Amino acid sequence: MRDCEQWHRRYDDPASDLSWRLRTVQGYVRQALDGYPGPVRVLSCCSGDGRDLLGVLAQRADAERVSAVLVEAHPVIADRARRSAAGLAAHVEVRTADAGVTDTYLGAVPAEVVLLVGVFGNISDTDLARTIATAPASCRPAATLLWSRARAGGDRNDMVRARLAGAGFTELDYATLDIDSWPAVGMVRYEGVGRGNSDSRPDQALRTIRRCCSYSRWSSACLPACSSSQPLTRRPKIWRSWSSSNSYVYSAARLVDPRFTALDRVLLAAASRALPRRQWTSVFLVTPQTLLRWHRELVRRKWTYRNKRQPGRPPLDVEVVALVLRMARENPRWGCVRICGELRKLGIRVGATTIRTLLRRHGLGPAPRRSGPSWTQFLKAQAEGIVACDFFTVETIWLKTLHVLFFIQLSTRQVVAVGVTAHPDSAWVAQQARNATMDLDDRQLSTRFLLRDHDAKFTCAFDDVFRSEGAQVIRTPIRAPKANAHAERWVRTVRVECLDWTLLLGRRHLLRLLRGYVRHYNQQRPHRSLALAVPQPEAREQRSRQVNPCEVRRRDVLGGLIHEYYEVAA
Repeated sequence: MRDCEQWHRRYDDPASDLSWRLRTVQGYVRQALDGYPGPVRVLSCCSGDGRDLLGVLAQRADAERVSAVLVEAHPVIADRARRSAAGLAAHVEVRTADAGVTDTYLGAVPAEVVLLVGVFGNISDTDLARTIATAPASCRPAATLLWSRARAGGDRNDMVRARLAGAGFTELDYATLDIDSWPAVGMVRYEGVGRGNSDSRPDQALRTIRRCCSYSRWSSACLPACSSSQPLTRRPKIWRSWSSSNSYVYSAARLVDPRFTALDRVLLAAASRALPRRQWTSVFLVTPQTLLRWHRELVRRKWTYRNKRQPGRPPLDVEVVALVLRMARENPRWGCVRICGELRKLGIRVGATTIRTLLRRHGLGPAPRRSGPSWTQFLKAQAEGIVACDFFTVETIWLKTLHVLFFIQLSTRQVVAVGVTAHPDSAWVAQQARNATMDLDDRQLSTRFLLRDHDAKFTCAFDDVFRSEGAQVIRTPIRAPKANAHAERWVRTVRVECLDWTLLLGRRHLLRLLRGYVRHYNQQRPHRSLALAVPQPEAREQRSRQVNPCEVRRRDVLGGLIHEYYEVAA
């Protein structure tokens, strides 16, 4: 058996075989990424600390278009990969899981680039054939697959190349050195149309495979190998692996008991009645007490009433789970309640608690907590007919200060008017007040009170416009921003979701950006105070039927800064 930590230290030796393999694989990865001009999804199986891929992404200026999933079973090495990926522009997810189980790759396939580096040399020929047969399920059409295999104990790479060709892969390059025991590295392109290449159901081909290989040369926790001279006190828990000297040695490959199904237990229990007890130890892999316990269990089940009704809630559909995880990964600032509101807009009803449990199960932490308004007693009772307004400033890329004036209707949470200027004088402020009153009339929203602070930019002409419409102007206490909490909260929302992520060129650029965000805010963004509905009544259409998650598409707003989800028209 090998020690993972000691084996990875060979990468630091420039003259080692692993150092040569690393340089060769990184060259192939660069070629593969250059072949895809758009977004690229990368999958690395048994990735180790991710040097094959992360070293290339650290040197690329376009790394943000790469989305990678790395699978590694060793928790220490997986944490090392996470630390290496933390400072990269690419979106890298490291999964600590068994690379031989196909459920590990749900949500990560199909991919444009697949790395099977260091996999083929650690599995048997039977598992190698099964792994190559499973590879098309993880590849998109014309995907690039990289593989490597050491030549110790006989060069079997010709067999690997032949099996890849039979699975629909065309060889692009093959590198090896004329040194025994040094690895060979190959690059192939998938030319077929596999079961995993559908965008609507990308994981369908992997659900029925379960396990494609077992790593016989590594322990499940990379434990040191047991010496052949050590006493074997628990023979059923020891697996044998083939060593380089063609002799069997005992190793701690999987320190777990054999997993027997219910059918296996029935057959063994029945066979135990046909054999003398003195032969049980030589025939069965379990103790006599275990066989007797299984037989007693069969008798108990025979005379016990079975309740066929399964307790608990029915599980979520796999497509719904994939959609929830997709929204959480694409929108890291969304919490479970926001995702619940987006799903409700699409006609999919999933509780916020269920979404929170699902995100925790998949290692996705909570979104940044945002404090809501607390000065709301008066506003809740008198929200109908109250309009709040406020100023906030924005700095352009040329360090020029722009002033933004906005109005928000408290009962519906609609932002009705937004103005931008570099010089907020009395005439401009009065004109913005006229624009706001006309906008409120067009939307049939009454104005009984206008809530504002003591800013000197609010002149008498500004107040006279609203008084002429029959509204009463209420000024908040001095230095009490919570008294105008809804307006202050909207300022934070527009900054966090829009302005903090954009470099502004000037007034027209800022005005165009704010108008696009206000349209999204009024028509698409769910609000907690409105029971996760959108502010504009005409956009609150509740669908009566369940939406198929496979038919949900994404619409990019403001250049991809904000995502909106909708159902594809029939």
